[in-house]
Amino acid sequence: MALALLMKVKLLLLAVELLKKKRELGTVTAVLVTTPVIILTGQQMQELICSHQRKFLSIKPRKQKAVQMKKKNLKNRNKNKLKRKGKK
Repeated sequence: MALALLMKVKLLLLAVELLKKKRELGTVTAVLVTTPVIILTGQQMQELICSHQRKFLSIKPRKQKAVQMKKKNLKNRNKNKLKRKGKK
């Protein structure tokens, strides 16, 4: 019984993770969750919370993404400068 319950929870987490990835890529605008509510014991709830925290920590914060974009823009700007110099 407990094993089946854990499997359900893992499947649910997997689905949530996939939807988060799609949302980050901008392919999902709204999600309707129709999964049944599962009653968890204290230990299972703790495991669930811990695994969720690990997953949330793996998502890149906005500031880090902005820094990456800035670097990319600088790189492109330098490439464009070189192209212009080559044409003259």
